[in-house]
Amino acid sequence: MTNSETEQTIYFIDILINNTKYSIDIITYPVPTSVPEGFTSSITFPAVAKNPRFKLPLGLNDKFGYDADFITDSGSEIQTYNSSNAPNVSPDSSVLLLCEQVDNEFSNLGILYAISPSVSIGSLIVDRPSESIYSKLKNGSYNHLTFRILSLKTFRPIEIVDSEINLISVSNEYLLM
Repeated sequence: MTNSETEQTIYFIDILINNTKYSIDIITYPVPTSVPEGFTSSITFPAVAKNPRFKLPLGLNDKFGYDADFITDSGSEIQTYNSSNAPNVSPDSSVLLLCEQVDNEFSNLGILYAISPSVSIGSLIVDRPSESIYSKLKNGSYNHLTFRILSLKTFRPIEIVDSEINLISVSNEYLLM
């Protein structure tokens, strides 16, 4: 449903992060029986005002912290649902920062640092090592350095969706992180 004056779209369901309850909340609102004045819509309205029924697809229910059989009720009042389990938005509680050109005598992977975010869901992850990390590069000359972020559980690359990630490094004789 769209407001004709402001062109704002009205939805009858909200999905919100609730940092206080460590939950992802789903809020449903009654769908009216007709288009209110000043609005346009292409949907068919119900004979009796009722909330939309919403079922999370399998796999997404776990990430949101809901049981596999979760579905909202079609009541006629505003209804709020909290996750029954802790959301599993990021299954990797720790990740590894690697540089393939680093000579690390303790690891053939070139591990520079382990990042263990301790923030609530939906929050910005900021990690500042307490000390600078100096590492020697493998013998040779390089025209680039390759950094990777891997899952600590699987050692597989983590897909970075955020385009605003910043890694700051300085290179001289040693690699500084």
